[in-house]
Amino acid sequence: MTFDDHEREQLRRGLAVLVDETPVAPELASITAVRVRAVASRRRPITVFITAGAAVVIALGGVALLQAGESGEGIEGGEPTNPTLAVSTTAGSVPAPSPGEVHRVVSSSPGWAISYLERDGNLEGGSGEFQHTMIQFTNGSNQAELNLNVGGTDLASLIADREADGTRIDDATVLGTQAVVVRYDGEDYYTAMGRIGEVVYEFVAGLDESAFRSLLTSLSFVDNEEWNAALPDTVVTDRSQAVVEFLADIPLPPGFDTTSLEVGPEEHWYQVGADMVGAVTCAWIDQWVAAKATQDQTAIDQAVDALGTSREWGILTEMSAEGDFSKGVWEYADAIAGDGTVRAGMVLTVEESYQQALGCPSQ
Repeated sequence: MTFDDHEREQLRRGLAVLVDETPVAPELASITAVRVRAVASRRRPITVFITAGAAVVIALGGVALLQAGESGEGIEGGEPTNPTLAVSTTAGSVPAPSPGEVHRVVSSSPGWAISYLERDGNLEGGSGEFQHTMIQFTNGSNQAELNLNVGGTDLASLIADREADGTRIDDATVLGTQAVVVRYDGEDYYTAMGRIGEVVYEFVAGLDESAFRSLLTSLSFVDNEEWNAALPDTVVTDRSQAVVEFLADIPLPPGFDTTSLEVGPEEHWYQVGADMVGAVTCAWIDQWVAAKATQDQTAIDQAVDALGTSREWGILTEMSAEGDFSKGVWEYADAIAGDGTVRAGMVLTVEESYQQALGCPSQ
């Protein structure tokens, strides 16, 4: 099994790409579950709870949305071809979006608003691009989702995969580009797929066809000011302030530098919290592991005592109402204070499991 760069980044952060409705492996069944976004191959995007443990990425069968593939020259057989950022519509030319604007999309349709945002992988050079952006729109009980992926996504394979469970219908114009539209068989659920330069996108919603096409035409690129105004309060736009607030009551390991935590994309507060608390927790466990190897009891006790306060950390208390990342931290806090193992259908040591289970930065 091989992974592209974005999938490796998701593994690092404790996220997953779910590409089939495959049961979680028995040996991972009882370890911490983390709320993640998943894109199901031959299925519409969904929010799921999956197990975060060793080998957290489940990629069995099918063609994943993020599967590595050709990135470039358009699609054979009459599919959309957009080799550059220049876009056009049947109504005439449209100004090409800047690299940052490609990942800032809003809907002008009444009642529809951004409800969730997830981003991964700032590209080098400060271009404002991201390897992956997921924007969720909500209108009452209705939801729609736009996934934008830079490189590594084969549009032809994506279209073929969606057609395997659906029927291709008339194309549409989306964000100034031609998009292939597929209706999932037997239900009012549609997906539109296309390319803007190196960005492959997919927009999905459970609506009737007329409403879906109307929503497609309402999507547009906006500048940074309009984008920030469209984001809900649940999205963190100032990570420096989040560091202050999220880590206010959390003991930091000796020499721990929060600078890297202050840099990153705007994103849902839960994901930001997992990044920040995960980094601190990993650093404490790193110290515990190193101290065990050198029999430094003072450093061991320091790590155990620090993580022993984790049930009092305000951000983890808030996160526990939204997902199970908090439980993961608490499991490992208990483990280092106890026999140094966690139980996930099988007994795993802290040393062999914590980095993947908590999404620790690569060593």
